[in-house]
Amino acid sequence: IDVPLNLGSDMLDACLKPPLNEYQELMYHEGTWYAPVVLNAAPLGKFERENKRLPMKTQSNSKSTVVLNRKRFDWNDPTRLFSNLWCISWKAVLEVRPLPEVLRRKDLDFTGIREQPQTQPVPSQPSAAESTFRKVLAQAKDT
Repeated sequence: IDVPLNLGSDMLDACLKPPLNEYQELMYHEGTWYAPVVLNAAPLGKFERENKRLPMKTQSNSKSTVVLNRKRFDWNDPTRLFSNLWCISWKAVLEVRPLPEVLRRKDLDFTGIREQPQTQPVPSQPSAAESTFRKVLAQAKDT
């Protein structure tokens, strides 16, 4: 039996009662008991055959490299080739409790700690162009 270290004795005691006592091998993960199951891996074998990992192409300066465009014809039945390919997976036998809910931390909210201060416009001095314009305007009104 494969169980985490922090699993209580009451959960471990459930292995001796039906339906868990019918299995030779069990695994407990996040509230669910699993038993191994053997599956036919013919689709996986066919996928690996069709999607081979090719070696990285090296750059060569020789012009004698020939690139052939090869086609594959399935003269033999591909299901027969992979009919003896198997894999081991896990099947859920008993769900004791739902998955634990992840708690969201509320202490990481840095936006609402205090009220933002009111923004005030920055008092500015008149620019040199504005002061020159006012001088010229005042002279024009006097004349």
